[in-house]
Amino acid sequence: MNKKRTIIVTIIIILIIILGLWISGIIPKQIARISATTYLKMKFPKKQYEYVDIEWSSSFGGYSIKFKDENDKTVGFIMNNKYFPISPGQGTFAQEDRTIKYKTYEKTGVWNYGNSQYWVAYNGELPDGDTQEYMLNSEELFIIAIIN
Repeated sequence: MNKKRTIIVTIIIILIIILGLWISGIIPKQIARISATTYLKMKFPKKQYEYVDIEWSSSFGGYSIKFKDENDKTVGFIMNNKYFPISPGQGTFAQEDRTIKYKTYEKTGVWNYGNSQYWVAYNGELPDGDTQEYMLNSEELFIIAIIN
């Protein structure tokens, strides 16, 4: 009987310690770190990221975690959920190498389409009012703003 009681008390003490570590954020921080590292390894296997820091961000409702890449560039994102942070949230970089492509247009002008006017940059001639929107070529026409 005494041995059973010792085992039960030991299990209760261990559970209280685990609960305390969990509520204090020590265990969730480690879960967030492991989940974020796994996410990066799965999404970007060619890149090498080194863990830098993690902290609770109450304004975003998750753990803000930072890594450095091989070029010493700091990247970071939020791991959602305070007590079980296993899903990446805000700030996750969905593409590894995003290149902005610049396009040049010869002219700017006002384009009438339907009952609206648009300020546009374009090459060649402006399409007539009958052109369907889905048929427009983005290489030839770029809508800058809606006038009315």
